[in-house]
Amino acid sequence: ANTGLLSFLNKEDPFVTYSRRLRSASEQVRDAHLYALAAMEGLKFEELYAAVMAAKDAAASSSEESRARISEAEDRLNEKEAKPRIHTFWEPLDDTGMTTESNEAMLRLWEAAWQAAGWEPVVLTMEDAMQHPDFENINRTLSTDMPFGGYD
Repeated sequence: ANTGLLSFLNKEDPFVTYSRRLRSASEQVRDAHLYALAAMEGLKFEELYAAVMAAKDAAASSSEESRARISEAEDRLNEKEAKPRIHTFWEPLDDTGMTTESNEAMLRLWEAAWQAAGWEPVVLTMEDAMQHPDFENINRTLSTDMPFGGYD
């Protein structure tokens, strides 16, 4: 029974031949592209392959984190006492004539009114907005293409 395997292993370069049979067409195409790109960039295939696989692993990790966040959100939605959320953006302005205390009191009044109505109020700030990956582009567009005056 082992003679067939032994004769296969004794052929010229058997592991390369065997691995080529096992690899999918998409893997072969990927590797061909990586070989070409490595040659064009003056890199070793192994270095480029390692970098691509590391990026793929990082993307998979990010995807797993996203799935975990989605799962948490679904669990929250399935809770019997889950409240709907209401969001607002709050950034105190200097030129309104209101004091810091008045601004905060108005925000707390907004939160209390929504809580009393059965909602979970969420206040987003400039710090939250700045975490968005497109913040710089959006902020530049709003500043240059849609210039707003002062508080109206």
